[in-house]
Amino acid sequence: MKNFRTVLAVTAVLCISLVLARTSETGAHILGQLAGVIGIDMESVYRYQEMRGINRDLGVGDSGEDVRLVQEALVALTENFPEENITGYFGAKTSAALAEYQKETDLPVTGTVDTATQTHFNTLYFTKLCPQARKKGPFKNEILVEVNKDTALPKKYVPHNLIDVSSIVKTTSVACLKREVVSSLKKMMRDASRDGVTLAVTSGFRRPEIQGILQDIWTAVIGEEATERSVAEPSHSEHQLGTTIDLSGASNGFRGGDSGFGGTPESEWLQTHGHEYGFVMSYPAGKENVTGYIYEPWHYRFLGKEAAREIFKKKISVEEYFGSHSGRASGDDDTGDDEG
Repeated sequence: MKNFRTVLAVTAVLCISLVLARTSETGAHILGQLAGVIGIDMESVYRYQEMRGINRDLGVGDSGEDVRLVQEALVALTENFPEENITGYFGAKTSAALAEYQKETDLPVTGTVDTATQTHFNTLYFTKLCPQARKKGPFKNEILVEVNKDTALPKKYVPHNLIDVSSIVKTTSVACLKREVVSSLKKMMRDASRDGVTLAVTSGFRRPEIQGILQDIWTAVIGEEATERSVAEPSHSEHQLGTTIDLSGASNGFRGGDSGFGGTPESEWLQTHGHEYGFVMSYPAGKENVTGYIYEPWHYRFLGKEAAREIFKKKISVEEYFGSHSGRASGDDDTGDDEG
């Protein structure tokens, strides 16, 4: 192990994961603190999210991105597994390093990714993806917070009460949101289903580090100028609030960030009914000069029913709503929440 602190941290993570449910406030709070001392790379966390976690047992002879996730964790957490061993193939070196790691963290020593080890690694990755706020943050009201191209969130801001929604509503990847949003989202998606419309969440809370990864990816694909109009900079994204979702539907094959989503029955249903549940489209068509972003029919933010109804009735954008209201809660401090 790289140091005694890391040994204690990962051992504690295992113990807590065995006795506390993922949504337990106490357990999630402690896991969030421990995540800060576990140096798993954020690019690995992003791929974990897209893959929906490690979902099978792994042993010698197996290969794939899930094997790579295990290997990347071993590089971060141990001293006897160098980066050149990250191949995506589960060989003898991976098995030996994993067995040693299992011994040090009191996991069953099998040299394979069995159920216990699978749960262990998924817990480590999840606590990096969805950290828990440890202290009182800068906003009295975390729902009505203004963030845009000109207004940034504190760099280390983490909203309170983030929970995994992947088992609560249909998602295409691991996603978490503020607890206060989930009941409205669940009801909206259930009512949409009753109307013959099937929705799925493709993205929820997003750490600024992952936002930066997305920005780099899109800059390489479409160039810097186009990216500026379609991808927020780190700390300037509504996704960091934990109240914003990207949605897709059965009509477009549940593809995320799909420009064609705007013409689907799912999108039409959301534009007609979303405000009834407190959700509004942040970047509507015709408001590009106001928001600074292209039309994003998949991007919805929860503001509560009162604000959402006003935005719907007046046909204004979220940006214009905050321009006519105080909107942003007064700050308690200048640093925001830090999960470690």
